[in-house]
Amino acid sequence: MSTPMSTGPDLAAILRVATTRTMRQLRAVGAHRITLTQLSAMASINLAGELTLGELAARERVQPPSMTRVITTLYDHGLVSRKSDPSDGRQVLVSLTEDGRKILQEEAQTREAWLAEKIGTLSEEEKQTLMRASDILLRLIGE
Repeated sequence: MSTPMSTGPDLAAILRVATTRTMRQLRAVGAHRITLTQLSAMASINLAGELTLGELAARERVQPPSMTRVITTLYDHGLVSRKSDPSDGRQVLVSLTEDGRKILQEEAQTREAWLAEKIGTLSEEEKQTLMRASDILLRLIGE
């Protein structure tokens, strides 16, 4: 699909399609049907220990009302806990529950196993290219 002379707009279109389809496949293989948005929020909470909803929304690059809906769903399923911030009672701190940590680990393992199986079909050269591309993609999105 790619050509050596791909221009910015052509490459952008190809990359958009490839990443969208990859994400669609990763969504489909989830063990517990946790959305990628929920999974990403859970991963951010796991890394930080606990966060306010505003901090989490900023990390996830979404609006606070959207994050509130995500956290409400996760809370209703017992995957996160909420408590008042002791330094600012107007703020709510969220953290993962034990069930949340377990689900996060299971979901990551399921999706990574699927992806590893697909990567296993590639040549060593393709794997190295994919590794370099992954580094570039992370740099593009500022990570």
